[in-house]
Amino acid sequence: MKSTSVWLREPLVLFFAIGVLVVAVHAATREAGRSERDQQIVVTDADVNWLRNGWQKRWQRPPTDEELRGLLANHLREEILYREAVKLGLDRDDQVIRRRLVTKLEFLAKDLGAIVEPTEAEVSGFFAENRDRYEIDAQRSFAQVYFNEDERGARAEVDARTLLTALREEKVSTWRAAEIGDSFLLQSTYPLSSHREIGQLFGTNFSDTLFTLPVGEWQGPIRSGYGLHLVCISEETAAWVPPLAEVRVRVRDDLVTERRRQSLEVYYNTIRPKYQIEITASGFQAEEESKP
Repeated sequence: MKSTSVWLREPLVLFFAIGVLVVAVHAATREAGRSERDQQIVVTDADVNWLRNGWQKRWQRPPTDEELRGLLANHLREEILYREAVKLGLDRDDQVIRRRLVTKLEFLAKDLGAIVEPTEAEVSGFFAENRDRYEIDAQRSFAQVYFNEDERGARAEVDARTLLTALREEKVSTWRAAEIGDSFLLQSTYPLSSHREIGQLFGTNFSDTLFTLPVGEWQGPIRSGYGLHLVCISEETAAWVPPLAEVRVRVRDDLVTERRRQSLEVYYNTIRPKYQIEITASGFQAEEESKP
């Protein structure tokens, strides 16, 4: 016999669960309609506890009796005005309300995809199929010497190449970079950083060039948005994928997110055939006819 968790993973069971959700939502809506017609508002202990807990979370203390009475009065005012607004049809043709209702229904449909906690085998399988998601980019650490073209003008590149020869001949270490070149608002040395991180500081052209240079020797000049730079790569690491044990929490969360997305798609594709769609706007008919 299949376990409960196995049954819940069967597609037919998922469709049945979606059907139950739709019926439950419809029944709740119908029940709310009857309650509104009766003009009756019932405040239970659960309602009061909900108000009290909401205050507690916000202010880190329980409300006083007077504050609780104020919360209840506001709750009743909101409920009465809400019901009157619905009677007047103010909830219709309102894009904000429309979007909120759609979002709530999407949340309900997505929750079906997270009913069952993923097994270790499922997490491992998802990791194996999506290893690229968890790859850590190649990184490089480097030192740079800056040449300000605004101050040096046409001499900037000549000065840079002259200093490059001296740096290579004297085998100047990267830690001395701070003592050389023009003043610069960024650092003279950088720890291991990715292509993207370096590009955010110096620009894509600088980062692209930096990742083509050999390690251990002064190179350049290469251009950034600031000017010209001599650089020396002191260390590099290749791109790599960490073991599952180090990223398991992230993988599990990604798997649940993917299940939620799939659950929403299943729900939408189940209810869509119920609607007959006619588009009279030019240029859209062919596109719509091609959809399932």
